[in-house]
Amino acid sequence: MTRASNRACSSPRAATRNKSGPSNRSDRATHPALLVIGYGNTLRGDDAAGPRVAEALEALRLPGVQVLACHQLTPELAEPIAQADRVVFVDAAVAPPRKVRLRRLTPRTTAQPMSHATDPRALLTLARELFGRVPRAWWLTIPAVRFDFGESLSATTRRGIALALKRIQRLAADFLPGRPAVGNHSRSPGQTDGITKRRLRGEHPQGCPRGGL
Repeated sequence: MTRASNRACSSPRAATRNKSGPSNRSDRATHPALLVIGYGNTLRGDDAAGPRVAEALEALRLPGVQVLACHQLTPELAEPIAQADRVVFVDAAVAPPRKVRLRRLTPRTTAQPMSHATDPRALLTLARELFGRVPRAWWLTIPAVRFDFGESLSATTRRGIALALKRIQRLAADFLPGRPAVGNHSRSPGQTDGITKRRLRGEHPQGCPRGGL
């Protein structure tokens, strides 16, 4: 979804840390095995799917997993993305099919001018241009049907969030800390490792279609 706010990303536990002291979770994950970025407007119904996934995932405290919840994607995310071994972007989508979709992402061939709000592929490109490193990345979209003001979610999106959490947990289990990554980050964009082929069936979107405005 396209965002209109400049609110920065943070760990879902940021508010708790401010009140009770340093976190013992995300602050340690300087170079996480898996970075999950859930983004969306938490005050517009189903558009909150990404942040809701981030909150639920943070509560699981999975080893090697760092979680960020964002209102929108911004260029500042390029640095934590470059530091991660792998990254999953989680967002709501109104475009069919109405099912949870997990797709492989690659950077754009060339860098393009960026506004304050950006998209996953542009961020991968920026990480490559600024930090010389691009993690393997996926785009996880959750079906959304309601975008009126409020924090309630539709049944469709609630089911999608539950399934999205299971998908991420399976990825995290494949990439436990201490288990060597399959392949390397210098592979060509079209190549995938065996795990990725089984999980994602080699799907490489050429763009990052947005669900709507």
